[in-house]
Amino acid sequence: MTIQTVDLRPELTRSLTESAKLEKRTITDLVNDAVEYFLEMRWREALDREMAAYAALHAELWHQHPGQWVAIYQGRLVDQAADEITLVGRIRAQLGEVPVLICQVGPSPVEESWVRTPSTGRSST
Repeated sequence: MTIQTVDLRPELTRSLTESAKLEKRTITDLVNDAVEYFLEMRWREALDREMAAYAALHAELWHQHPGQWVAIYQGRLVDQAADEITLVGRIRAQLGEVPVLICQVGPSPVEESWVRTPSTGRSST
């Protein structure tokens, strides 16, 4: 584990100190949780951009790679393969752990999913 020193603005330090007291947790725990949440949100935002790029590229991808697995990174096609496992292995070897959209090219850029749920038998009226 690498230890990194970070200088926080005084108002953040005060807020963290108060939050830690209220939650009976350490400031380190709160900061780690906050950074983890921030990084997760950044990852999701990047994947949202890659999904938008996939939608924009879909017609070309469907024409050139129907049914294939594709990897979209930084808005462009970076690799494709007949199976997902092969593609994931190559992408991780090339790029490491970065947000890359890996999906199978289907006839529609957005796959629809229908989920049947049990009825409660109650009316919503």
